[in-house]
Amino acid sequence: MNAAGLAFDPLLPWAVIAILAAAALLVFGYGLSRRAPGVWGRALAFAMIAATLAGPNLRVEERRSETDVAVALIDGSSSMQTGNRQADAAEAAKALQKAAAKLDNLELRIVQGQPDTNEAANGTRMFQPLIDAFADVPRNRRAGAFLITDGQVHDAPLARDAAAVLAPLLGGAPLHALVVGEANEGDRRIRITAAPPFALVGAEADVRFVVEDDPIQPTRRPAEVTVHIDGIPVQRLRAWPGRETAVLIPVDHAGKHAVEISVEAGPKEVSLLNNKALAEIAGIRDRLRVLMVSGQPHAGERVWRNLLKSDPAVDLVHFTILRSPEKVDYTSTRELALIAFPIRELFERKLPEFDLILFDRYPRRDLIPPSYLANIVEHVRNGGALLEASDSAYANPNTSLAESALGAALPGLPTGRVLTSAFRPTLTDLGRRHPITAPLTGKDPENWGRWLRQIEVAPGAGTVLMTGIDESPLISLAKFGEGRVAQVYSDQIWLWARGYEGGGPHGELLRRLAHWLMREPELEEIRLNAAIADDVLAIERFTVDADATATVEITAPDGTVTQLALEAEEDGRARAEAPAASLGLYRVTEGARAAIVVKGDPNGPEAQDLRADPARLLPVLSAAKGAAWRLTDKGQPQIRMIRQGRAAHGRSWIGLQENRAFSVESVRAANLPPAWLALLLILAGLGWSWYRESRLN
Repeated sequence: MNAAGLAFDPLLPWAVIAILAAAALLVFGYGLSRRAPGVWGRALAFAMIAATLAGPNLRVEERRSETDVAVALIDGSSSMQTGNRQADAAEAAKALQKAAAKLDNLELRIVQGQPDTNEAANGTRMFQPLIDAFADVPRNRRAGAFLITDGQVHDAPLARDAAAVLAPLLGGAPLHALVVGEANEGDRRIRITAAPPFALVGAEADVRFVVEDDPIQPTRRPAEVTVHIDGIPVQRLRAWPGRETAVLIPVDHAGKHAVEISVEAGPKEVSLLNNKALAEIAGIRDRLRVLMVSGQPHAGERVWRNLLKSDPAVDLVHFTILRSPEKVDYTSTRELALIAFPIRELFERKLPEFDLILFDRYPRRDLIPPSYLANIVEHVRNGGALLEASDSAYANPNTSLAESALGAALPGLPTGRVLTSAFRPTLTDLGRRHPITAPLTGKDPENWGRWLRQIEVAPGAGTVLMTGIDESPLISLAKFGEGRVAQVYSDQIWLWARGYEGGGPHGELLRRLAHWLMREPELEEIRLNAAIADDVLAIERFTVDADATATVEITAPDGTVTQLALEAEEDGRARAEAPAASLGLYRVTEGARAAIVVKGDPNGPEAQDLRADPARLLPVLSAAKGAAWRLTDKGQPQIRMIRQGRAAHGRSWIGLQENRAFSVESVRAANLPPAWLALLLILAGLGWSWYRESRLN
């Protein structure tokens, strides 16, 4: 395709040419007014000089027609999985492609949208993918765009910003929406309006929610609501749609509580995906109450006290027995005791309030009656915790706590021997894997300082983490009923605190030991963890046992249950992966153990409204002179090419802008007039003027 046109390539600046032309016109006007001979010859010469200075030339361009480009972006968000929307969107894209093939000079690009990793929280994003699709297309070739969607687009600009967003994107071309999904769809959904991020263990968290029905659904009765905690139903109640309802969630353990509130299906439901709402509440302990009873003052007592007092989350009650009851003297008890030892208050009335009871070098005496020691055993059996640090009194049958009612809960029974040779505490094979002591393997165990005394106990003293002389148990654990017990068969840990022979990790060891007694989830011997990334559910199981193989059950958000075998590894871990495509709560269980993980944000904008409704797009479509075309009502539209500024849609058609863009492949230029002709005309004009003037003389 060729195109010709006149162009100028001036030899002097236009301002200079204009001044010279004005001067020539003044001279010509003056000569014409005086009827000077030869004035027309001079005018011809001046005109040709001006034309030559302006540099006129005839340019012929070899042009190549450029195709217009339109983009059809298919919504790939999770809401498109509702009903037949995905299939309808694919069919609409094929129909567009077929219609575009019949139009000359048009290229239609079909772009399949992909779910955003933050879709659940941010909603559907379609305008940024549209900008990316047009990135390599010049603005003068953009014919328009189609959004094939259910209307749930959450990054659509506001009406006041639509023109500013669309101008650089489409350059005046239209934007249309082909809406899939039925009109007037009904939907019931539930939304959590308030939920605390954390709550105290033993308290209740106040969670509030609202059940919402679309206006087309008359509400004649309350809806049935079920509350699940960690995937287990715990409460049923009724809630009137449109009214905020409160429910109290019991927080019975430390760590995460996954609260799921689901509502029954409404009269009309486009999807049940948003009939569930989730909240995560972290259970935290207020202040751990620890009761510590020391048999007599000694160097190790300060180690325990400093450790517990340094933790701001610990409320410590500590008593040291300075005088044995059997000692005979005549000093008044009121004068000996700093405060009276409230035995009944501590071991009968207030005992259930203590999370941990610690006996440090305490010999069995009549100071604490046997009935109160039996109370401690019952407290531990019901879920309490007991820690006993032994000294030589534990080896003596007359003073050993193992010979009291407390002995039923203690894992280690003394043989009667006190071992007094120096030894270096050693981790057992189990201790190297146990969460309490496994981190200590990086603390250079070969160079730990030695201890000087140990109480020998019979084999089978619970779960042994560390050994001492002749591999005799040094630290052991046991579970008693619902509670936990730990024993340290030596009073020499204070040597590590003093740095004897380099010391050792006494603080970390004792702290982790106390936290295990408090049931910290990270210190459990068998842990089940789950995490979701890139639509993959990763499951990890940790155990201190040699055999880590296991089979778990996975409960998906839609209630389906699948079995999955975990592959064992050398470090006591077993792992496996499973697909996780749906939003919501996944529950992984192995017997009584469970791991809860939530994919996305089921309370986010993507799940809250699943109706096929283009209302969000109407302001943008209006600014772009486009139409919202519902395929289920009108069928597939005809596609037309329109000139800029014309109407972009009609009763049965929608239009794309015809830009008639082109690219220039070559340019040929010719001077106007040719140089030889310009010179000849200038000389002719000057010659004619000279001839006329010479005749007058």
